[in-house]
Amino acid sequence: FRSYILQAIEKICDYYQVTGIAMKKVDPRRCSDQLDVLTEQLIEFANAKHFGVSTYSLPELIDVTGYEQRNLHQGVAEFVLEKFPIVRFQYLKERNNKRQYYAKMFEAVLCAHVRNLTENAVT
Repeated sequence: FRSYILQAIEKICDYYQVTGIAMKKVDPRRCSDQLDVLTEQLIEFANAKHFGVSTYSLPELIDVTGYEQRNLHQGVAEFVLEKFPIVRFQYLKERNNKRQYYAKMFEAVLCAHVRNLTENAVT
């Protein structure tokens, strides 16, 4: 299954001419060995393709938003919605859900946004 995921990522990277990867750091208390291996293999893949890899913890992402809310995931979602109105439909669904279904998607979008900001600041 891991190889299937990595192959899919490679196809996406080739198709969209990806030059860097941004991902959220996995909380060690909520991690599995399989997820650790997948993360390591993804970093190896990125290094082999000469992609930059940036990782961000949830607190680092929260700092970027400037939101000080009790519900951290809601703060991330609202910040992403402000920057990228195209995710409005998913935001509204998430807000009405009892379970956080799209929270990881909003975190991923924020990771990519932060990486983009960082890369543009360097160049």
